[in-house]
Amino acid sequence: MTRQPPATPAEREAIRTLVAQSKTAKEIAAITGRSDKSIVYIVRTFKLGPWLGRSSHTQTTEHIPTDFAQRWRTSSQADLAKHYERSGSTISLWTKRMGLVRSTAARLHSVPKPKPVPKSLNKPFRMHGGHKPPETVVYRDMGPVGLAVEYLRKLSAVSRCREDGRLDPAGMFWRRGSKTLTDQDVVALADEIRAREQRMAA
Repeated sequence: MTRQPPATPAEREAIRTLVAQSKTAKEIAAITGRSDKSIVYIVRTFKLGPWLGRSSHTQTTEHIPTDFAQRWRTSSQADLAKHYERSGSTISLWTKRMGLVRSTAARLHSVPKPKPVPKSLNKPFRMHGGHKPPETVVYRDMGPVGLAVEYLRKLSAVSRCREDGRLDPAGMFWRRGSKTLTDQDVVALADEIRAREQRMAA
């Protein structure tokens, strides 16, 4: 496949305008003469989103509220689930069907940072007067993504990685087996497996 030239500042501004008009990657590609993947890369690299980044929103959306896309841009998944009185997996499904993709910057703000471990816990403990050593404190991510990852790790290995699947503790994606998952994918997968187990147990 021919490597496309870098986007010029003028072209990036044009793409930013099209993104603001809720154009999909396919529609923007047709207008600019670039490939879908090139448009997705430019939007994420230069933080031109959030946007309707894929053409998959053309799939059946008859059960999705008409204001969902607009509210999605300013609300978290938990807020959307509470507002529409739906489960997290349903919100993830609606998001996927409409092709809603958050920019890298938006994902950075949505991922909770792990709490630093106090320096005192890293120092070797010395026994004085027969006192027992203090118990080790373990910090857990109790958010939707953290709980979903913790659940999936009971079934198989789940690790942080980059978008291309390479393992990276500071990556913004998750790797499970050969699949690279977003935060939304992880939550949806955990919900799906839980629901399947509940059906089998019934």
